[in-house]
Amino acid sequence: MRIGLSSPVLADSGPRPPWEAEAGVAELRTVFTTADRLGYEFFTCPEHVSVSPGLARGERFYDPVATFSYLAAITERIRFLPYVLVLGLHHPLELAKRYGTLDHLSGGRVVLGVGVGNLEEEFALLGRPFADRGPRADDALRALRASLSVRLATSHGEYYHFTEQVISPHAVQQKVPIWVGGHSRRALRRAVTLGDGWAPAPVT
Repeated sequence: MRIGLSSPVLADSGPRPPWEAEAGVAELRTVFTTADRLGYEFFTCPEHVSVSPGLARGERFYDPVATFSYLAAITERIRFLPYVLVLGLHHPLELAKRYGTLDHLSGGRVVLGVGVGNLEEEFALLGRPFADRGPRADDALRALRASLSVRLATSHGEYYHFTEQVISPHAVQQKVPIWVGGHSRRALRRAVTLGDGWAPAPVT
């Protein structure tokens, strides 16, 4: 069995111990270098670009790429799992470039956790379509798989079309693991058909 770490400090969603409210970079270094040394399999980091004050799920969300890039430089073996990337907020080539570069810099330590997203106001704020986010996410997964580990990326889907676009640097893993988040039947079907694993939402 491999055990990962639902990272402290990086988000304030859910019940949190008091020390996290004032924690900063020094505490991050201590927690994550210790987890790396003790043999944990992965760290998580959630993703929200912008949220309204008082959001029930919390207000603080570190950026996964920036955070993992820093942590990659101070750790040796532990893997990096954004949990989860909201597919509808990004073009697949953006994700392939950012996380492919992170995989390149970290020596192949990226696991992508992806999801459809459910915060409609965030989609609206960023000018992203919300109603068709499910089929759009499916197409994004196909395009992402075609782009992560290759120099020349090509994908012709319902929503995303590109031919021989150069991604350099790109992921060093021949197949970056993609875990699909969510707890619905459709999310599980998406994990089975388009992903490499399932990352269900936490339950009490």
